[in-house]
Amino acid sequence: MENRRERVVLYLKTVIFTKAIFRKASVRDYSVYTFADGERYEGQWLLNQQHGRGTYYFNNNNKYVGLWFRDFQQGHGIMYYFNGDVYNGEWFKDMRQGKGKYTYSNGAFYDGQWVNDKKAGKGFFDWGDGTTYDGDWKNNQRSGYGVNVYADGDVYKGQWRDDIQQGRGIYHFQNGDEYEGDYEQGERTGEGIFKYANGDRYTGHFVEGDKNGEGTFAWHNGDRYEGAWKNDLQNGHGKLIKKNGDVFEGLFSKRKD
Repeated sequence: MENRRERVVLYLKTVIFTKAIFRKASVRDYSVYTFADGERYEGQWLLNQQHGRGTYYFNNNNKYVGLWFRDFQQGHGIMYYFNGDVYNGEWFKDMRQGKGKYTYSNGAFYDGQWVNDKKAGKGFFDWGDGTTYDGDWKNNQRSGYGVNVYADGDVYKGQWRDDIQQGRGIYHFQNGDEYEGDYEQGERTGEGIFKYANGDRYTGHFVEGDKNGEGTFAWHNGDRYEGAWKNDLQNGHGKLIKKNGDVFEGLFSKRKD
């Protein structure tokens, strides 16, 4: 009987001790800890790990204020960088991940999605000089579909790859001209249509921004040229059809359109 009573007492002590440990571990205590290298953390802890809300002072003068999860910057937080830049948004395992806004010291900013510390997904970038981009990002670069408004008033709507216009796109010039067609490495290359503000129109092939290959140029006065082009000039076999019905067919060389 005595042995059984001793076992019961021992069991109750064990349960009480276990509950006490669990209760202590669940409390997010606030404290300040300075690391051997001089960096400092002020905030909540859980099981000797930075966990909850806290502020971390880095040796390079960066400062993070926000949520922590088991020693990682995780959840919403603000990083104040030593150079004046500021990131305000979501984190995962010490990396910018999710939705966030990065403001540069010069006033430019990016507001959008992040993956593995890089701009990725949908996002808006404002350079602060009137130039903006709204669209897809990958690995910190414009990639996918996006709209770029330039400081001079030009607007490009179309495909991007590795921060360069690549694929199909429409470029609206501030003077009223418009190009719709293929882009390669940031240049008008491939098939496209160039509409001039005065009503002229070119439909055909381009190489690095110039009319090059087969194409048709229609003047707003009704005249039309169909044929070969080189370096933005009529060059090679072609046909000039006048509004009055006259037709000139043959070889053209370096004729200004």
